[in-house]
Amino acid sequence: MVDLPLEDIQDATRDEYVHLVKEEGVFIPEDKLTEKNKLMAEGLDNSVRLAKLYAEELAPKIQPMMVEERLY
Repeated sequence: MVDLPLEDIQDATRDEYVHLVKEEGVFIPEDKLTEKNKLMAEGLDNSVRLAKLYAEELAPKIQPMMVEERLY
């Protein structure tokens, strides 16, 4: 079993973050509205950084017991 390349995981994370923001929106407190763009960029950067951490630290330790099981 081989994990996806890091770039693919980060791309998928970035795409999903953008999709969720567009489709579901985000709550930004009124006193932080002037920092909206900064907060959105930080959220995206944090998501991609955590995806890298997942890919490098956690994913290699996860080994499925069964990838495919035939049922009769």
